[in-house]
Amino acid sequence: MGGKQKTRIVLWNMNYIIDAGSPNIGDKALMASIIHSIKETGREVEIIVFASDPDIVRREFDVRGVKYRPRQFQRILSELWHCDLFVFAGGEVVVDRGSALYTPFMLHAAFLVKLFQKKIMGYGIGIGEQQEISGLGKILARLVFRNTTVSVRDRKSQESLLAIAKPKLVHCTADPVMNLKPAAKEEIESYLAKIGVAKSDRTLVAVVPRQLLMPLNQFSDRVSNIIPIKLREKIKLTPKNFQEKIAAFQKNMADIGDYLVDQYKAEILFVPMFSGFMSYNDDLMCKDIIKKMKWSTKARVVESNLTAGAYKALFGRMDLVIGFPLHSLIFSTSMGVPVISFSYESKVERYMKTLKLERFNFEVKDLNQEIHFTDVVDAIEDVMKNRDRIKREIMHNITALQEIERENIRLLLQAGELE
Repeated sequence: MGGKQKTRIVLWNMNYIIDAGSPNIGDKALMASIIHSIKETGREVEIIVFASDPDIVRREFDVRGVKYRPRQFQRILSELWHCDLFVFAGGEVVVDRGSALYTPFMLHAAFLVKLFQKKIMGYGIGIGEQQEISGLGKILARLVFRNTTVSVRDRKSQESLLAIAKPKLVHCTADPVMNLKPAAKEEIESYLAKIGVAKSDRTLVAVVPRQLLMPLNQFSDRVSNIIPIKLREKIKLTPKNFQEKIAAFQKNMADIGDYLVDQYKAEILFVPMFSGFMSYNDDLMCKDIIKKMKWSTKARVVESNLTAGAYKALFGRMDLVIGFPLHSLIFSTSMGVPVISFSYESKVERYMKTLKLERFNFEVKDLNQEIHFTDVVDAIEDVMKNRDRIKREIMHNITALQEIERENIRLLLQAGELE
């Protein structure tokens, strides 16, 4: 007789399905953390990740990748039929800011899973606020998450989910990246030396920009428009002053970088978190900002081929992080590093409030909301003068979140009947 068959767990992450080669660092970190947590339990499981390129997930995570493209539809159906648990692997799952197609695409495979009467779980996921979800998105979420086990990363996500669906079990935990293991200190020191950042007393600041969304108008309503934002840019469905606004935004960020060099003799590391197909082209944004800096020689762009753990260690090496993407803030604060954030999406503001750091957050939901240089300078001065106290406050709150995050894996074991 053969041994007991392994429990098959499918991890679903949209970025790996669209383009596994695009380095979305937040998604890479989520997958690394979740996969590590599952493997660490020692349970007999097989982890399957759908991806545009299965070889990438095999190399990065040592799990089985399955190509997710229309030509492989029969294979995809077979994998879903034979899986025991389908897991939304972190990230924001229900939200329609970029396009009303986001939530339908994010949830479409789950309907097949429901049809096959398989178990579904949300693992430390985010849910947009009510005004950020289309009517269709709410209907689909209600159908998918009915009678499921869901862990969400913040209270607002929990409130939103309960307002539109009736899960069997919903727990407020924390983002899985909280407990991602950082790379060794020696590895990141070696990398810094390689890119010309000498080990010294010089202040290190990471700047993590993200292109702000265009102002809302008849062509760019982020919730009801089915055309994704990046496609709208390419076909010129943007306001006439869009490029002018982008240039002003870049100049503001350049001035902030120059101030840090002038005042603190800082080395500025620009970190692109998402580049490639259908991304915000963070890499190009970083380069354009540096071109506008007076002290461009004191700034450099971090390459995108580091491991998730190396990114976390890199952020942990900083004295200050100025960031837009949520996971740049999670990387940093989970390593005790003070942050100044710009909430281009509500999830950023929610995270900063959770850590009681809202005084260091600036709301910039679109390009009509300017970044005021003097306000940011005041925040920088506050952080630099009170770094030790702020670090202690951060670690006090982070320790609690890291403990709560461990509930995610317990809920997965329960949902998959692996306890």
